[in-house]
Amino acid sequence: MTIIKSALSGVSWVASSTLIKGGLQLLQLIILARFLTPLELGITAAINLVIGFSQVFGDAGLSNAVIYHKSLNKSQLAQLYSVNLIFGALISTIVIVLAPVIASFFSVTELASLLVVLAPVFFIRSLSQQILAKLQQEMRFNLIAKIEVLSQVLAFSVVIGALLYEHTIWAVVYGQLTLASVLSICYLLFSNEHLLAPRRMHWAEVSEPIKYGLYQSSESLINYGSAQFDQLIVGKFLGPEKLGIYAYIKDLVFKPALQLINPIVNKVAFPLMVKFKESHSIKKMYLSMLGLLSYINIPLYSFIALFPELVLNAFFGADWVEHASVLQWLSLYMLLISVMNPVGVLMRASGEVKRAFSWNIGVSLVRPIVILLVISSGLISLTFGLFVLQVFLFLAHWKVLLQPAAQVGFSELLNAIKLPLLVAVCICAFIVIARLYIASQYQLLLAIISCALYMMFILPQLISQLKNLRS
Repeated sequence: MTIIKSALSGVSWVASSTLIKGGLQLLQLIILARFLTPLELGITAAINLVIGFSQVFGDAGLSNAVIYHKSLNKSQLAQLYSVNLIFGALISTIVIVLAPVIASFFSVTELASLLVVLAPVFFIRSLSQQILAKLQQEMRFNLIAKIEVLSQVLAFSVVIGALLYEHTIWAVVYGQLTLASVLSICYLLFSNEHLLAPRRMHWAEVSEPIKYGLYQSSESLINYGSAQFDQLIVGKFLGPEKLGIYAYIKDLVFKPALQLINPIVNKVAFPLMVKFKESHSIKKMYLSMLGLLSYINIPLYSFIALFPELVLNAFFGADWVEHASVLQWLSLYMLLISVMNPVGVLMRASGEVKRAFSWNIGVSLVRPIVILLVISSGLISLTFGLFVLQVFLFLAHWKVLLQPAAQVGFSELLNAIKLPLLVAVCICAFIVIARLYIASQYQLLLAIISCALYMMFILPQLISQLKNLRS
């Protein structure tokens, strides 16, 4: 199968499953935001933070290590599976032990019991992590897609059912337990040819994949911690109610790119780059991926920044419109993150996990300083400060990551995103000028005009980009 056939086959299945899963997650977010109180939203945000931290380090990066190291034998895979299980059990135990401490940090007593019940999720997931990695390595995205969609549908049904029976915040915990259980059961049942009995580890045989995995997972853990430090500080200093508001607006902004759009390409791009990097330019693959994503993300987040009131009213209701400035700055912040996001795939595929680890160490030192300096001024100052910081990080990531890893020139980086960026700037200027002459009640009309202009200029270029990838 040629590289483009592999890519198109994988993208079609990943796109289908990602859109369905992301759509259900977005719908769940909207339902919870309308159903729960700000305090309860803050508690669910704290739960999601713990889940995110634990999952990042849950398999010690061994899933990506299995994909990267293509020649591992059954003995090595069995040893790595043992490490998977140990890490899963360890994370579950740590969550149980630290549950009272986490509840005390957020000043929410109820959080401790929620985390104790949730803790088995991490061991349950470890049962099938290696099977998932092997399926990704073999480009069997059709089976992955079917299992992930089934799991998400069942988990969503459990959450909605629990909400209807007035279990309120416990619905989130039940949904996570259902999701992890169904995923692992399905992978174990339908891909048991990759199931190996755990075997005692011999360091000399598995040291390379373990080192790769630890660097990658440590980098991801630091990156996640740095990215979510804002929520920790908001929850600690501004209270769980403010955390609920901030976390759900941030989640609304982050979901389109990081859970719907970018994963469609990223999940396929990593095994694809690893598989074909000897015969194809990894730089060209990266720039093509970046260009394709920019034609979607840049217009999307420009639109949200232009019409934050309409977006909040449509998704969360009129009570949320007062937080429009928070959404506006977060959308610009996310625009930059969405453009930088594909570099993670490039670093893993090129084996530059140490460089990525060092980069995230630096970012994790700078971002908390900025957050601590501005948090006392409130959520708007926080989001503006994050946006300004991300502008500097965008410039730095080219010099520190892209240029050394794949010899990507700054002009090449700008060339990949210049057209959607130019269109977005022109349309934003048009809308700003139009608002000087059009009354505020016509914002919906301006939004429709904005969408029409975006479609007129961007859609033909997006189709052209897909044709270029085919050729």
